[in-house]
Amino acid sequence: MRDYRTHLSLGVIFCLVAFAMVVCGISFLFNHGADQSVTHARTVSEIVASGDIVQNAGGPGGAKFAEWLLVDGFGIGSFILAVYLFLLGLALMKLKRCNFWSLSFRCLFSACAISVIVGLLTYNRADVFHLGGTHGYFVNHLLLQYTGALGAYCTTVALLGILVAVFLKPLTILWNAMSKTFSKHKAQLHHEPAAETVAKPEFDILDDNAAGEEPDESDDSDADESATTAAAEEAAKIAAEHARFMPPPALDDLDSEDGEDEEPEPGHNAVAAAAMAAAAPVAPVAAEIPATVAAAATAAVPEVTSPAAATEPQAKPAYEAETVALPEQKGEPEMIIVNATHENTVEDTKSAQITHGDHIGLDQPYDQRAQHSNYVFPPLDLLIERPNPVIINEEEQAANKSLIVNALRSYDIEILRIEATIGPTVTLYEIVPAEGTRIAKIKSLEDDIAMSLSALGIRIIAPIPGKGTIGIEVPNRNPQIVSMRKMLESPAFTQAKAKMKLPLALGATVSNDFFITDLAKMPHLLVAGATGQGKSVGLNCIITSLLYSKHPDELKFVLVDPKMVEFTLYQRIANQYLAKLPEEDRSVITDPQKVIATLNSLCVEMDKRYELLSEAEVRGVEAYNERFMQRRLNPEKGHRYMPYIVMIVDEFADLIMTAGKDISVPIGRIAQKARAVGMHMIIATQRPSTDIITGMIKANFPARIAFKTSQSIDSKTILDRPGAHRLNGRGDMLTLIDGRIERVQCALVDTEEVEAICMHIGAQPGFTMPLLLPEVPTEGGSDGPAEIGATTDEFRRCAMFIASQTQASITMLQRKFEIGFNKAGRFMDQMQTMGIVGPANGAKPRQVLMTPDEVQRLFD
Repeated sequence: MRDYRTHLSLGVIFCLVAFAMVVCGISFLFNHGADQSVTHARTVSEIVASGDIVQNAGGPGGAKFAEWLLVDGFGIGSFILAVYLFLLGLALMKLKRCNFWSLSFRCLFSACAISVIVGLLTYNRADVFHLGGTHGYFVNHLLLQYTGALGAYCTTVALLGILVAVFLKPLTILWNAMSKTFSKHKAQLHHEPAAETVAKPEFDILDDNAAGEEPDESDDSDADESATTAAAEEAAKIAAEHARFMPPPALDDLDSEDGEDEEPEPGHNAVAAAAMAAAAPVAPVAAEIPATVAAAATAAVPEVTSPAAATEPQAKPAYEAETVALPEQKGEPEMIIVNATHENTVEDTKSAQITHGDHIGLDQPYDQRAQHSNYVFPPLDLLIERPNPVIINEEEQAANKSLIVNALRSYDIEILRIEATIGPTVTLYEIVPAEGTRIAKIKSLEDDIAMSLSALGIRIIAPIPGKGTIGIEVPNRNPQIVSMRKMLESPAFTQAKAKMKLPLALGATVSNDFFITDLAKMPHLLVAGATGQGKSVGLNCIITSLLYSKHPDELKFVLVDPKMVEFTLYQRIANQYLAKLPEEDRSVITDPQKVIATLNSLCVEMDKRYELLSEAEVRGVEAYNERFMQRRLNPEKGHRYMPYIVMIVDEFADLIMTAGKDISVPIGRIAQKARAVGMHMIIATQRPSTDIITGMIKANFPARIAFKTSQSIDSKTILDRPGAHRLNGRGDMLTLIDGRIERVQCALVDTEEVEAICMHIGAQPGFTMPLLLPEVPTEGGSDGPAEIGATTDEFRRCAMFIASQTQASITMLQRKFEIGFNKAGRFMDQMQTMGIVGPANGAKPRQVLMTPDEVQRLFD
């Protein structure tokens, strides 16, 4: 790479690429209107195969390249990148000397700043593309959205000021040169000799070493010693002032390694030597810049811009929006299509490594993850990558627009404008009706519009909350799948994990934004809909998002599956994430009688947590855990870290039919009180009738999700309003959270993905058993009711069996003798009264106090 021929070849290539960028860009500015219909949403090969003529000077490839630079890039600021490549080419050919790092910083910063400045000045300009490019438009969009016009214009003025500061010395030289030129010209006009004849200084806005240019031999021979000394002093001042833009010594050392043993080029005059000598004490300068540039360029061309990118980070938005305006016809309302596409970026969120023993020292905060610090969260590679680009079908949008306009006109309803927002499965048409139009009249035409469009699932929102428009949701002909992997690797979910306690990633909205909400703020969730419409997939999405965001020591699940097939896969992560009653074989509960015992046990756990909160004088589990982690609560007094407990009940209607009121009472207690102690409930049912979703359920489950229902009355039962019966099915759902209705397409989590996640988590070492829930103390005690049945044969057999064991529990009696929970609890209390077993010890089994012989003598 030290061969001059290699440098020369790369320099020629860089200069030609820069020239092509300028020519194609200028041609695009004049011909983009004619070429848009040919190049939009098509690849170069498709354009060539179609035989369409492109007006751009660079042909189809040049048109797409210019579109990428000017439309998708920095807009007008992209021409600075062409200047950057051209100057690099000249440096490689040794036709010009420049500082590589300063050149990279100035060019890339100028491109970004000009993009933002021009983007604000042309923000509302009605044209096919924004002159500031996608970068400038979205930076200004975020600034206007979050800071208003004041913040946007202040940012623009600040960028202008930074640009002037960066180019202050070249601008000063240019101003002085222009002033002297005007003074000389004015003196000549008045026949007055110039006061001083000074050679015109050479000016280069992208060169730090302006005073270090190689002069001609004739100038060098004519320069006297005093002029050389003055130039050296000026160069020393320039180098010292610009030293702050130099790279750190480590970077310059890397650059100078290749040029240490090379001879200096002939022709370096005293001015250049003085400049480098003056700059050396402040920051070391590379021995030979062209060799450094050539080495970086030949290794990998994109790496040339990486230092500048590291110097000037750019805040990119989570998604990019594309606005397309369909051609208007005379007398027709304006049509605007908005398409929002998410940027597929993965943010590195590596946290500090936790080692065993971090929570032992009293001078260190308690770390709830330290006990299982080797736990590894499941990687995103376990989820299937499903590409789901939202493609704008302009023909479909234009046809739907025409049908909607004609359907409304047939009922004497005129509209002024239509804006179409394309989502994964539906398109939202926002219409602005003419003045004097009654909203109820449009709302009554729901079925007529559906018939005109020949589509199912038409839903009218009249009006859209917060807007002065009416929404018409129309299903897409080619619906897209919302990828769970893309949602979990998005910056939105990364931010949600940092801000939310229990983030739930549910799917994508009509505007193609990811819908992520916090279960801790709901605080309980009701999921309902007809069978086969996506409830089980929705529950898997909820569990998956929690598994990817919370550590096993921070979250536990209680899963109830009466169908015995939905949550079976999660049995593999029982030791890590599930909670169960003591002595139960399986952590996923399928028996309705055991569900009652589990719910009663959760009520006991809830009461114990409230007692601990009362002793700690706090109002919520977050404040309690924070105090415990700060070691302000004594574990010897019963205080402990409280993980979140999420209970998920599938087929709630089946439990109501089998258990009735026995299950309604504990669910009511948990729904009313458990929020403050970190216990949350999610219930799902496929029969959303009033006898299942009672007033108590609706009052304590303010957050609800409705999948497609069979009739309007079911939608009113779930959401207190119609609409769910007009959904498309296959994961299409309406969410009611914080009083707002949102249409969401549920993300897809397949069985293979759930199995892979559970296998990864289940294979992690260090987890010995699930979280044990406390036993439920039964009614009675040591008085009369406990003596009932004490002399029966069944009780004697139970007592002899317990005496033969080392420990005793209610569930042991249930499993051994196939009796109900209530009877087993009464038998256990009778044994405690008779001294056979000890008292209840929380979640631990009871102690056996008698041998079988002693029990036999007791009965005799």
